[in-house]
Amino acid sequence: MRRSVTSLTLASWILMCGAAFAQQSASSAIVGQVMDATQGGLPGATVTVTNIGTGARRSAVTDGEGRFSVPGLPPATYQIHVELSGFQPAEIKDLVLRVGETVRPMMTLSLAGIAEAVSVQGEAPLLQTGSASVGAVITERMLEELPITGRTLLNITTLAPGVTSRSFQRGTQYGRRDQYVTIEGGRDSSTNYAIDGVYVRSMRFNNMSLNPPVDSVQEVNLLRNSFSTEYGQGQAVVSMVTKSGTNRFSGSAAEYFRNASLNARNYFAPTKPTYDRNQFSVASGGPLLRNRFFVFGAYEGLRETQGEVNFANVPDPAWLGGDFSNVAVPIRDPLTGLAFQGNRIPQNRISRFAALQLGDVPAPNISGPNNYISIKNFLDQTDTVSFRMDQVLNASHSLFERYLWYDSNQTIPGAITNQFRPQAGKNLALGHTWVLSPSVVNEIRFGYNYAYHLGGDELPGEDRLSRNWVSDIGLRNLQGGITQDYFGRPGANIAGFGGVVPGTGVFQGATENVYSISNATSKVAGAHNLRF
Repeated sequence: MRRSVTSLTLASWILMCGAAFAQQSASSAIVGQVMDATQGGLPGATVTVTNIGTGARRSAVTDGEGRFSVPGLPPATYQIHVELSGFQPAEIKDLVLRVGETVRPMMTLSLAGIAEAVSVQGEAPLLQTGSASVGAVITERMLEELPITGRTLLNITTLAPGVTSRSFQRGTQYGRRDQYVTIEGGRDSSTNYAIDGVYVRSMRFNNMSLNPPVDSVQEVNLLRNSFSTEYGQGQAVVSMVTKSGTNRFSGSAAEYFRNASLNARNYFAPTKPTYDRNQFSVASGGPLLRNRFFVFGAYEGLRETQGEVNFANVPDPAWLGGDFSNVAVPIRDPLTGLAFQGNRIPQNRISRFAALQLGDVPAPNISGPNNYISIKNFLDQTDTVSFRMDQVLNASHSLFERYLWYDSNQTIPGAITNQFRPQAGKNLALGHTWVLSPSVVNEIRFGYNYAYHLGGDELPGEDRLSRNWVSDIGLRNLQGGITQDYFGRPGANIAGFGGVVPGTGVFQGATENVYSISNATSKVAGAHNLRF
């Protein structure tokens, strides 16, 4: 009773801390039947399910028809051992349980003295009869052995039918980061994303708000039809589960690099542009206390520099100073209707806005309709860290804590100005599994997701925050002239030349703090498995 009151108090306190949203569970289940040689159900058999990696055990006793159910299991590889007095024991050595999956093994016991103990190799069935959901599971082996574009986790989900990545669609508000997929023609914002049962998406655009290290992820489950309501919002769901430590120490390190040595020169570039991409990672995990306390951590970094060619159509520098003497068409004074003498606009008729801004419009440097070429570098510097702890307190209680940290800065070059696109993210997941009885399991999960992104333009070599351009030009009642964070040049379009007048400053951004809490209770009632 005291534990129940404590859980309710904790839940109430968390709900008062911020907005609470429904979220999915990442747990799985094993539901099966034990029979004799005549295919009759065997009641009273003891079924022990052991997580091979951590040694954690759960037990159940078969009912009058030989049925058993072990709900609320984390995805892992399990051993199932069945024994009953008067019968030879049987076991399944390696049963792979996927995220959100319910497997149904059927086990047969032989009479004692007739046969030796039966041991079979476990394999996941091709048809999952426990769920009507349609989707695909990307396993740990696939993540390790298949090439992943840019080492971005979401890109591997495009192996499933009806899935397209960002590169086939529009860009994102996050620059050139692959942080969404579209499912069966749906909108990019119609896909939901979760890691360890906790939302990891921006509430503003509903795209992923960070990219986890690939080496920290155990499985990716893509659900695109008829999935359970516990998965929450979205036409489709991408559910990821991070790796936990096991009783065996393990680790990996990798580096992926590429440069311009084998690249051809861009047709429009006088020399081969710079290209250096270096992506590196390290991951390790193991026990702090065997069978009790496990840790797993991973880090991944990216450093990329890639020269890009951009073009613009810029006006004659003389025109920007008001000299149109080389133009045959008369330039008329809008106040008098008379042509300016010599087609030259007097300096006292040029506004302060134009005088300050037009001096930074570049002069043509090539011939042709696009008479200005710029070769500047696209820059990407990204770091992401994942750390997870798992504790098996006893046969009834287990805990896990997982933290993700993400920091990324991209500079996207343009012909005149560059875009700056910083992004940061944090994601926390806390979970408690309580086995109240062999037939009742309760899971409570708390999540926190921090998402930050910013987008703006800057002129190379200029600190946009060092000058109040709006005030200097004489404009009023604009946020860019009041708040320093929004300082920048007001841009302008010139007919026939587009936006060649450099405009700088922030054009969009957001900071989000989302708290979530969920509780799922599984109840085995005879032939029925209920979940609330």
